[in-house]
Amino acid sequence: MSVLIVYGTKTGTSEKCAKYIADKLGEPVTLVNARDGIKIELSPYSTVIIGGSVRMGHITAAVSKFIEEEEENLLTKKVALFMCCGFTDEENINRQLEINFTPALKEHALCVKCFGGELHPDGTNKIDKLVAKMAFKADGDIDLTPELDYNAMNELVAAVKASLA
Repeated sequence: MSVLIVYGTKTGTSEKCAKYIADKLGEPVTLVNARDGIKIELSPYSTVIIGGSVRMGHITAAVSKFIEEEEENLLTKKVALFMCCGFTDEENINRQLEINFTPALKEHALCVKCFGGELHPDGTNKIDKLVAKMAFKADGDIDLTPELDYNAMNELVAAVKASLA
């Protein structure tokens, strides 16, 4: 059976991560942006990877809705979860995971990862720019600009590949 990746993206970071995962899996993969509002039939898939960007503490609403509507079915599949956010410290990452994924789904998942994030100053509105500037303002010469964590993506890929073997 094949793999489904359901993601939600506003500026393209989660889509970039989803495509990276799909490319590295080397399996038949279907990519679906949950924000497109397409009804997703899960029966053809043995594995479902779900993720999205976190803004103001919450994962993309379309991803949250997908999980809420499909959690019972997801618990019968192999599942991996990811989120893209600017936090790098374990405490904030764990808080975001707790807020955005149910305990049952996290416990069931093969792998749960935070992939870091990216700032897209040209692709955001004025409020997003202001919040990002304030959140990542550095003291001195320290750069707190978020970056994608390809090691975390590769760990998720490895966990999914191991489950497919």
